[in-house]
Amino acid sequence: MEPSTYTGENAAETRDMDAVARFYVKCALWLGVHDPVFVDAYFGPAAVQDEALTVTVPPDRIAGYAADLLATLDGIDPDHLEEAGRMRHTHLREMIRALKIRAGILAGGENLTFDAETEALYGVAATEDDPAWYSELHAALDARLPGDGDLSVRYRAFMDSFVVPPDRLESVFAAAFAESRRKTAERLPLPAGGERLEIATPPGSHGRRSSATSGMGRASSG
Repeated sequence: MEPSTYTGENAAETRDMDAVARFYVKCALWLGVHDPVFVDAYFGPAAVQDEALTVTVPPDRIAGYAADLLATLDGIDPDHLEEAGRMRHTHLREMIRALKIRAGILAGGENLTFDAETEALYGVAATEDDPAWYSELHAALDARLPGDGDLSVRYRAFMDSFVVPPDRLESVFAAAFAESRRKTAERLPLPAGGERLEIATPPGSHGRRSSATSGMGRASSG
């Protein structure tokens, strides 16, 4: 463990990051009004969400706020922070940068190719693969998937066989979390009780994509 490097200066910078993080949450909630799947789930204080959603902020203004937050982070020297602070600084920057890009796209001010948008939002550069590589994968799938006919149709049917129907989500995930807890308890001590199970289905998913959260963790379906 590295020795503490806290000073009055970096304590102030930590408070600046606290302010940036709090306002980022509001920006994300505002953007979620325009893009319902941007905020997958919110587990923060209800008062913060209620306060944020008393107003509707247009995407172009959200993008401007995000630029201001990035400028604030630029004024914080990561070298003045402890390791956890540096990690937080990096993580905040990446989240705010993605929010700025997404808000800009919704505002019509960002016109990116698919590859550029993927890299801007997720930090992942799409690689240019040899088409023959995909042909080999298609041939392998064709040999292993049941049935005959169009490969894409057979693949979709195979994947659909693993989708949990909406009316069984709660019972399936409750059983999965219970078994996960049982197996974990064989190796690690766990606190008694305190679990809760929540099923969330994003708008427009028609039950095909859901997530379940409990005191043990989170899983998705669809």
